[in-house]
Amino acid sequence: MPTFAQVNYLRRHNHLIREPILIIGSRLYDYDRFDFRQTLEAMGYRDTTGVDLINGPNVDYQLDICDATNVFILENRERFRTVICMSVLMYVPNPFRAAENIATLSCTGATLFLSEGFIIK
Repeated sequence: MPTFAQVNYLRRHNHLIREPILIIGSRLYDYDRFDFRQTLEAMGYRDTTGVDLINGPNVDYQLDICDATNVFILENRERFRTVICMSVLMYVPNPFRAAENIATLSCTGATLFLSEGFIIK
């Protein structure tokens, strides 16, 4: 559920985005006003992968980002050159484990777009 500010931040920092792109927390809900994937496509990016805990629109792979044994995480080590993870870590049971898995999925020199208001756990 991207916010207007998050989408505009991506647009302003378009020069930092490189494919392939991973969107963590990619599921769209009926009330969402913005869509990271649609924004990226409008900027010319096509190689995007969306992951979320709950299956639904914009979710290519359903997974728990805290689970290092997940097949997606194991098969995509050091693959992504850009990772978008906004307003996700504050909802996971172990944000430190999630961060380790995000680092595992990111290649050397990758760009991480991260936004968190707070950490609940």
